[in-house]
Amino acid sequence: MTRFLLRTPALAVSLLLMGAIAAGAETRRALLIGIDTYKPAQARSARRSSNQGSRDWFDLEGAVNDADAVRQVLIARFGFKPSDVHTLTNGEATRARILGEFQRWLIESAQSGDVSFFYFAGHGSQVRNSRSIETDKLDESLVPADSSLGAPDIRDKELARLFHRALDKNITITGAFDSCHSGSIARGLPMARRMRKLPPVDVDVAEPPDPGPRPEDRGALILSAAQDFQLAVETHDEDGDVHGLFTWAFAKVLRSVAVNESADRVFLRIRAMMQAGDTPQEPSIAGTVERRRRPLFGFEASARSGSTVAAVQQIDTDGTVVIQAGLAAGLREGCQLSKVASKEGLQPVLQVLKSEGLSRSRAAVIRGNPTEIEPGDLFEITHWAPAGTAPLRVWIGHSNLPYGTVARYGRDLRQANVQAGVAVLDDPTIDATGDSPFILEWGGTEWQLRRGEERSMDIGPTPGATTIRKFVVTSSASRPSSIVNLPLPAESANALRLNENSTRGLIEIAHSETDADYVLVGRHTASGLDYAWIRPNASAADDVRSPLPARTDWVHTRGSEEASELAAALHQYAVRLAAIHAWLQLEAPPEVEPFPYRLALRSKATAELKTSGTNVEGEQYRAVLTLDRSGISTAFGRRYVYVFAIDSAGASVLLFPPVNASRDENYLPVGVDSKGHVPEQIELVESDLTISPPFGVDTFVLLTTGVALPDPGVLTGDPVQSQSRGADSDSALGRLFAFRGSPRGAVTTYVPSEWSIERLTFGSKPAASGRPPK
Repeated sequence: MTRFLLRTPALAVSLLLMGAIAAGAETRRALLIGIDTYKPAQARSARRSSNQGSRDWFDLEGAVNDADAVRQVLIARFGFKPSDVHTLTNGEATRARILGEFQRWLIESAQSGDVSFFYFAGHGSQVRNSRSIETDKLDESLVPADSSLGAPDIRDKELARLFHRALDKNITITGAFDSCHSGSIARGLPMARRMRKLPPVDVDVAEPPDPGPRPEDRGALILSAAQDFQLAVETHDEDGDVHGLFTWAFAKVLRSVAVNESADRVFLRIRAMMQAGDTPQEPSIAGTVERRRRPLFGFEASARSGSTVAAVQQIDTDGTVVIQAGLAAGLREGCQLSKVASKEGLQPVLQVLKSEGLSRSRAAVIRGNPTEIEPGDLFEITHWAPAGTAPLRVWIGHSNLPYGTVARYGRDLRQANVQAGVAVLDDPTIDATGDSPFILEWGGTEWQLRRGEERSMDIGPTPGATTIRKFVVTSSASRPSSIVNLPLPAESANALRLNENSTRGLIEIAHSETDADYVLVGRHTASGLDYAWIRPNASAADDVRSPLPARTDWVHTRGSEEASELAAALHQYAVRLAAIHAWLQLEAPPEVEPFPYRLALRSKATAELKTSGTNVEGEQYRAVLTLDRSGISTAFGRRYVYVFAIDSAGASVLLFPPVNASRDENYLPVGVDSKGHVPEQIELVESDLTISPPFGVDTFVLLTTGVALPDPGVLTGDPVQSQSRGADSDSALGRLFAFRGSPRGAVTTYVPSEWSIERLTFGSKPAASGRPPK
């Protein structure tokens, strides 16, 4: 591969060298908080303080996992020493310990120029403050582990003071928070989700605001999981472990991104990956423009800091090497690691046999002398085994009734609701507004009723108007509404096989509807039955915030004789959803030698470069690559460049290279002069696009590879080809390529080992006048 040196002016080189010296001299400290356990023991309940009001305490599942995952990636990729990363989990994370450790470890122990990072995963809340300048008179807060015993929340103003003290000492301070403060999901098809939120504390602290600027206006960088009006939810990763959605994306991006990438670019990657979540959640970043242009933790990267490094914990009697890193650092079966700073020719190499959770792996010595390996030795990944993508989890429900019975139930239940004075919602993504609707679902032997996130109750095999009136009308303050979710007829369920090899592991049947990304919903119509995949807790309005549609089109069926056609259509929609989901969360290899160009859209009318925001109907853009020096000089090689777009309806189109392009037209960059200067901007010819329906969220994907793809057609096409025919790669990218066969039915069987991916998401909307702008 041809390699180029990214040239910088002499002054920049001098500053770069000074930065490298500083990077080696500064101490990098972190304080990580992860709290799952909040619900007090029964014996303690009487000791609750009244300053916590009447909170309904509940535990989380993924916050401790989150703290562990962040710890691993800080050590493995960003040069934090294990002894300099302090972690408080569950009962350790009291209010006093959190505040005291922040003051002692991140401030008092640090010197000017040091790096400090504070991370919190757990419940968020709010505290009433009548003297606040905010319109809602609420201070945002973090909930410590001893809050149920009366300890006050840690309010945002208290944290701000600690951040100011760090800034006063010229400490580079970064904070990340995976918690939420407000929000509601009483919309769409309501489904229980584990949220990192507790009700506000209603006791007034009555504290006036502090004078002066905010920490983020003085140089601090703050990343938050969600906007104040949104929820922060928990999700499952590709290994089945529970994490906060924000931290799942945060750790996934940090495992692969170049360590010197700017905080702004890292944030864009995190945001794009979070769009694959099943709940609309918009992260936020706060900091000065100058700070956001620097690397995430503020320091400049050393030459080796892009590698993923792990330490040896012990060597077992059978020769197995135990490594202090696991899934959280990207170590998986098949990864190979070479000893750091070994003599040439004697370099021991390990291959991972098994990952034992987030922070531990076992490996075998496959080259070199095992006696040269000792506890504490450092190894870096030289051969990366990529993770799969978390499958799209779908819920079909109990499907043991024939078509005729399902149709009869649909007719009778609609009539029963109308007689009882209950409005039947035909499309929950559009109709479910105001109070959360009641949901009637078939439980396998009888009908079940629930409201919102409440637990279901059995109401019998043939509920009529009297039953509906008893359980629905009498418990409602206003006119109630209901969703009658009809089961898939058994004839179609038998033909709908989503767990077969045709989905290549990118779709699985969820254990329950509360774990599903999409739920199959049926409704009764005058001429038959309709079915669609619906995203829980999402309304049609959410299509402007997420590239995952709130629902698919309804599929109509008029009888059991159309069972196979119904199953085929539902299968096709499921694989389309899974393809979008997979492209949004695909994890690339760590960028030790990053490709220095980033994707942007350039307006043909104004020449403005955009990497986020909203595009308007009729606007025209061209895809361009912009050089991102990121304050570091490095060598890099040319790559094959592919750009494609996925719209909110699930269709994808290849923007670059053109379909009929010559083989090397997308091998970039070109135009390098004799001194090694590379172009600052590369226009991707014939990549023009015009904004048009469907409107919502469009995802633009930049894929770079070391070897040309045999068939770029795998990046375009609608519908998605669901039949795999012999793709021989078991990597995440390989499975996705095979899963997304081109419309011609071809499947690529070669997957490059050197590749990277970048995603940008843009909103799109119709022109205000109804006409495209000139």
